[in-house]
Amino acid sequence: MKNNTSKVNKGLDKAIDRLDDAQNYAQSTIRSIIYQGLRDVNVPATYAEDIAENMAAVVSFLAF
Repeated sequence: MKNNTSKVNKGLDKAIDRLDDAQNYAQSTIRSIIYQGLRDVNVPATYAEDIAENMAAVVSFLAF
């Protein structure tokens, strides 16, 4: 293990980067779904955008 510490660290760094990418993708998708749902019921775009952004952040935080 001692000889492979740098390899393990690099592997973990890559995994963390991929998880971050997945989280960003999931948050973006959630935000889009919420935004569209709000717009479908005629919530003004400016309100829908803020609400969707904040709700997506909360969901993302709780999920990850």
